[in-house]
Amino acid sequence: LCREVPAQAATRVPEAATPTFMLSVYGADHPGIVARVARTVSDHGGNIAVMNTRVIGAADKPVYVMVLEIKLPDGSSPDPLGQALDQLKPSLGVDLTFRKLESVNL
Repeated sequence: LCREVPAQAATRVPEAATPTFMLSVYGADHPGIVARVARTVSDHGGNIAVMNTRVIGAADKPVYVMVLEIKLPDGSSPDPLGQALDQLKPSLGVDLTFRKLESVNL
């Protein structure tokens, strides 16, 4: 199916200056990783805009990888979320990296 797109659908609307962060999670695959990370992000007012997951590595030593793009409300500090994510590391047995994602203007 092919049809013309209305002009307003192709108009770029500037995105709000919402801070965007990247969260990478690596560790042994087990139930609860996605749920606990998502709950922690939500509890701190964050919104998961993009999430990619996969299992990498050898069959005898698989590693679970999850990469998320997170948006926080305007004016909020990322520090409380970063601290809460750090506290998940020992209980989930994962390595977490939380950092600001540099913006690209197109």
